Order: sequence, then C-alpha cells, then structure tokens
Amino acid sequence: MKHNLGFAVVTIVFVSIAALAQSAGESYQQALIQENGVGNLQNAIQLYQRAAKEAGVDRRLGALALLGVARCYEKLGQDESRKVYEEIVQSYPDQTEQAALAQARLARNDQANETQSIANLSHELEVLLARRNELASRYTPLHPERVKVEREIADLQTTIGIASKKAGLSMVAPGLFAPKPSPFNVDKPITIIGVVTDVQFVNPRIWITVEVRERDGSMRSYTVTGTNPKALAQRGITPATLMQTGIVTIEGFLATDGSLTIGGASITLPDGRKVSLGI
Repeated sequence: MKHNLGFAVVTIVFVSIAALAQSAGESYQQALIQENGVGNLQNAIQLYQRAAKEAGVDRRLGALALLGVARCYEKLGQDESRKVYEEIVQSYPDQTEQAALAQARLARNDQANETQSIANLSHELEVLLARRNELASRYTPLHPERVKVEREIADLQTTIGIASKKAGLSMVAPGLFAPKPSPFNVDKPITIIGVVTDVQFVNPRIWITVEVRERDGSMRSYTVTGTNPKALAQRGITPATLMQTGIVTIEGFLATDGSLTIGGASITLPDGRKVSLGI
C-alpha cells in the first residue's frame, strides 16, 4: 500500500512537471504569435513572462522566454529591456547561446546610447561654432565673449573626442563621425607647459613645436598637430601669434605610435585665452 502511494505521488509530480512544461511551451508559442504575427507587444510580454515563470527545469526555454521579454521591451523603446538582458546574463550562464545574445544586445544598446550622447554634444558644438562666427563679425579675438566661447569650444571638443573614442568612432568634422581608429590615445591625456619654438601652417594641418623643460632639467621637444590653418586664422591665431606668446599650456592626447606627438589639443595662451587646435 505504501509503495503504491509513493508511486502515485511520484507520478503526480512528473505529470505536474510535464503539464507545466507543456503550458510554458504553449505560452511561448502564443507569445511569438503576438509579437511577430499580431504585433501586440504588451500581450507578448505577458505571455513570455508566463512562459519564463512556468519553464521550471527547462532552462533553455526560460532563457528564450526572457529574451522575448527583453526584445519586446526594446521594440517599445523601454529601458526595462536592459534589466532583462542583465538577468539572462547573470541567471542563465549555462545557456551560452542565449547569454551571449543578451550580452551582445547590451553592448549594442550601450553603443547606441553613447552615439546619441555624442550627437547631443555635437549639436551643442554646432551652436557654439555658430555663436563664434557671429561674435567674430563684431569683436576682436581678445574680446571677453570670444575668449569665453573659444574656451567652451575647446573643452567640448575634448569631451566629444573622448566619448567618440570610447564608442569606437572618430570625429572627422563637427557632428560627423566615422569608425576610423584615432591616431591618439584618449585614455592617456597629457598636459605640457613650454615655449613655442616653431610653427608650420601647411594645409591641411598645422604643426607646432613646443620645448618643455623636464624635472631633471633636460629639454624635450613635443610636436602638436591641429586643424587647417584657415580655421585657426579665423580665430585670430597665426604663426606670429604663437611665436610671440611665450609660455603656453597644451592639453591633448599622445600619439598611439609612441612618438612625442600630441593631437586633439587645446592651447592656453599667456593672456588666458584657451583655443582648440582641432582634431
């Protein structure tokens, strides 16, 4: 009698598990129809969530159902998708295919967010550039308003340069980015203080040589590269201006090839003006 009772309990358990698995599978199939056939993403989310809850020991189905939830949230443009993708990565590492897909979606969304952030910053830069052009028609380069705008432009271009590098992009013009590796390492910013000893304004770029006295008393020569000469001339910066400045401060990024070349730089002149030298 006891053996029969025990067998009955085991049978009921297995039948229940099978019923749950069947129910989870049915919910998952219905969710697919709602997502891809009917286009009702809210219903699809509810069905995917039910399938994930009822999947039990069927971890592959549970992971697939959660992927469906995250996918629908993403189609709706809702941030909840990130939480679900993270849950898949953390809770289903044994489901390598689904976990890898969730990780890839997280990375893709991060890049999309970074790109949108860069686009917003680029819009701010365009506004500042337009403001600089408007001020240039009325004031000299030393006017306080022009000095202020130049500093804001220089700082914003540095910020955009760092953000675009992290997103795997390079700024080739204000608001224009390309997936081209930068020749400068934005992870290693550098600041030098020295004297300008040579200036070359040769289209399409400029080259400035700055002599810096090291702590041990030795002199080291850095080459600073920047944008086209015409753009700088419009800002009141000429070779003569730079050669007569005395001590300058350069903020930028060292070249990835190991040379003492600095790019993505700004220059602070002795009178306090800070001007971006461009990318």
